[in-house]
Amino acid sequence: MEITEIQEEEIAQNLVTSGSVEEIREKSRSTLALKLLYIFSIILTFVILISLVLIWFNKLTFDNGMTLILAISSTFSGLLGSALTFYFSDNQ
Repeated sequence: MEITEIQEEEIAQNLVTSGSVEEIREKSRSTLALKLLYIFSIILTFVILISLVLIWFNKLTFDNGMTLILAISSTFSGLLGSALTFYFSDNQ
């Protein structure tokens, strides 16, 4: 698929109106970090609630529930940490 001259002009116009490459990169980084933070919060809340419900109905022991919460939180906190490191890193 070839890009026509009109499409090239539209792309150039979008780049000019949307800001510099640095602004676009910064917006992308912040969007990525916020989305990962929201996803981490939702998953952690869900796991904690499910664990508490299962403990309440004696389907899961307290120790197993804590192990589940610890496993999920440590996995996702590593992912979140790497995303935030990428966000705050300066690659100049």
